[in-house]
Amino acid sequence: MNETELKDIIAKHEAWHNGEAGGCRADLRFAKLRFAYLSGAHLRFADLSDAHLRGADLSGADLRFAKLRFAYLSGAHLRGADLSGADLRGAHLRGADLRGAHLRFADLSGADLSAADLSGARMSWTDHTLLSEILFRAAKISVPRRQLAGLVAISRDWCWEDFLKIRIDSKLRAWALNVLLKYRQPEDDIPDDLANAWDKMAKAKGNK
Repeated sequence: MNETELKDIIAKHEAWHNGEAGGCRADLRFAKLRFAYLSGAHLRFADLSDAHLRGADLSGADLRFAKLRFAYLSGAHLRGADLSGADLRGAHLRGADLRGAHLRFADLSGADLSAADLSGARMSWTDHTLLSEILFRAAKISVPRRQLAGLVAISRDWCWEDFLKIRIDSKLRAWALNVLLKYRQPEDDIPDDLANAWDKMAKAKGNK
């Protein structure tokens, strides 16, 4: 697919999204878009399943509710991209730049986030893959911390209420909460149980 064809597809997709005649939803499944320049592209609801986007520039792109299942995004530039509600199940995001990206309600189940830069990202606070990746990185060589990160990854039937009730060492629990707290951004949609746990931890520190 050349640049002209790609621009035409995106233009028609924008027309479809705006309800204009002649528009059609972008079907970019299995498209080969390595190192493509798509900065700021409007691809909301587009289907990019299994697309090859290695090293592509998607910074600031609107990818809300886009289908990116099993998409190859290793090394892709997604800084500031809006991926809210996107389907990223099984996506390859190794080494991707996700700084400041919006990941709220995105589904990252089974995605590879190894070495991805998540600095300042707007988190999906119920996504087990994302949260376990953050804990795993911070755990380093600590076996108990790695075990907790693994528990988060596999316990997809548990919500925050369940995790906060499990009997683990209080220092281990505090470590996990502190690690995750560093990723909290203003106006994040924080689950009540997690927000309450952070509040209790802050009050306990203040009383010491």
